[in-house]
Amino acid sequence: QGFPFLLSLDLSSNEITGFDAPPPPELIVADFSHNSLSHLHATFYNEDGSNLIMSLNVQGNPALQRRVSMEGELCPAAGADHLLTSSSGFVAMPGSSFECTSLCPGLHARVLSHPSLNSTVLCRCRFGQG
Repeated sequence: QGFPFLLSLDLSSNEITGFDAPPPPELIVADFSHNSLSHLHATFYNEDGSNLIMSLNVQGNPALQRRVSMEGELCPAAGADHLLTSSSGFVAMPGSSFECTSLCPGLHARVLSHPSLNSTVLCRCRFGQG
């Protein structure tokens, strides 16, 4: 595997459509924001703690989708062990009748994403809007 000692990878704003390879073994920070991603190797999300990634930014990739679970009122204090919605963080989306939230901090990594990662659970109609 190439780049075995790479700690940070910033591939933001490059029109990348997919990334099929797993992360380098020492990678801690990965930024794929503002590309055209439709798929990303599942291990980048580090849901199982199988790598060292602590921060993954996939914001600005509206075609990228992933399974996200819904949570009750609060995110787990120690961090979620899978991608989970933050039920207390819904914010109105300008110019629309819906509001969206972010992901809970993960047990192993914090993932910053676009609401379209899973709009079914990350977004909802605003009260009185449908």
